Amino acid sequence: MLQLTRMLIIVLPLCLTGCTVLDRVFGDFFGTEARTPELAYEVRPDMTCPSASTQGTAQGFYNIYIPRRYGGGLPDESLLFAIRPYISDALYRALDQAKQRQRAQIAANPGEKPDFTEGDLFSSLFEGPERAVVIPENKSADTPGVVTLPVDFYRQETEHVNKWEDAVVLVQERGCWVIDDIRYGGNWTSSSDGTLRQVLSIP
Repeated sequence: MLQLTRMLIIVLPLCLTGCTVLDRVFGDFFGTEARTPELAYEVRPDMTCPSASTQGTAQGFYNIYIPRRYGGGLPDESLLFAIRPYISDALYRALDQAKQRQRAQIAANPGEKPDFTEGDLFSSLFEGPERAVVIPENKSADTPGVVTLPVDFYRQETEHVNKWEDAVVLVQERGCWVIDDIRYGGNWTSSSDGTLRQVLSIP
């Protein structure tokens, strides 16, 4: 009991900025449901514009995402935290809702593989790219407040370099340019079709 009292003295002041830490530390201890980590990242006070330009935002996103995607599927907690400033609220919610459906599938069918556990979601190729180069924007082709940028992707195969082009859609939000969707552009048989948001919305 004395040890618990000391821990409370240390942790309780953190509730002045919200009880996220307290929820995580004591949720299981007191038999209450701890806060879902992803929900804590929906709005962060430290979030600033990742770049002043659309190209900078998109390139910065892939520079973070590609080395940390760990085999594909939905971003894990750490990666979601890292990319949150680069994506729109709508895309964030789509990822979070897909994660909730995934958890429900695991709970209902523990022995089966749930959706969104394999394959790269942020490009056309299942294995994912090793490098991305975002092409400068052409504002004349876009709706006001929306910019679509082509992205050249590269992956080294056994005897050749696989190259393809997808497109990233950015919108203005929170005073920043952020990624709202990915349009898949692969033209091979097994490439992803449509857009990222469409894939995430499939029940």
